[in-house]
Amino acid sequence: MAAAAHLSKFHFLRAFRELHGRTPADQLRARRAEAARRALAAGVRGLSGLLACSGFGSRWSLQRALRDHGGTPLPATP
Repeated sequence: MAAAAHLSKFHFLRAFRELHGRTPADQLRARRAEAARRALAAGVRGLSGLLACSGFGSRWSLQRALRDHGGTPLPATP
């Protein structure tokens, strides 16, 4: 993103954080957590379905993002 904006990585990171209040990586995790919450609300229950809908690579990373970005717990899987 920094290269597309013709900025150094450090300047881009500083400007992004100033504008959005978080880093690009944290913004991406928050958006993925929101996608997982929407999938849960739509009835997606399988772990593989949730991971596919949200872009997370593991249950642990999904669980942590849900906890950090909204407090929604991941339902127990049978």
